[in-house]
Amino acid sequence: SQQLVGYVKASTGLNPNLTDDADALNAKDAFIAQCKQALLHVLPEYMVPSIFIVMDAWPTTANGKVDRKALPVLDSHRLHAHFVEPSTETEKALAAIWAQLLTLNINDISAEANFFELGGHSLLANTMLAKMRDAFEVNIKLDKVFTEPTIIAIAKVIDDLVVVNQLKKVEQEQEFLSGGVL
Repeated sequence: SQQLVGYVKASTGLNPNLTDDADALNAKDAFIAQCKQALLHVLPEYMVPSIFIVMDAWPTTANGKVDRKALPVLDSHRLHAHFVEPSTETEKALAAIWAQLLTLNINDISAEANFFELGGHSLLANTMLAKMRDAFEVNIKLDKVFTEPTIIAIAKVIDDLVVVNQLKKVEQEQEFLSGGVL
């Protein structure tokens, strides 16, 4: 799966007086959010980069033009601002499905990562739903992927549906044992 990456540089620079790494990260995240919002006003959503790399300075060629070949390559640590390892069995299984669909390393997928920001789209989402149906025996509607686009959120939906399905089976078994009709 391909991802659109945007390289940006603040015209006035991010606040160099931020000494706390968390404050600097929040300022960078806010700048990226502003870039995304500005682009969403003039471009269709599918044309807005899912990942932004903030540059301190542009690499230039000998004649002063931006040297595209010298721009940093996207690496896995840039996929997530805050990495959260998938912890439950459902989250781990979802991470494996995402890794296969998005052609990413499973160890690079955070439980808080957004499916669409990692390069997912509606066609891949349908494929993901089919794989989830096979793996967990649950039916999830496509709109749920758009409203719950993280592994943590989708895993909770799956776990809740699995519990509901188990309760239905128990009720059916109890009804059968008590002489009721299925």
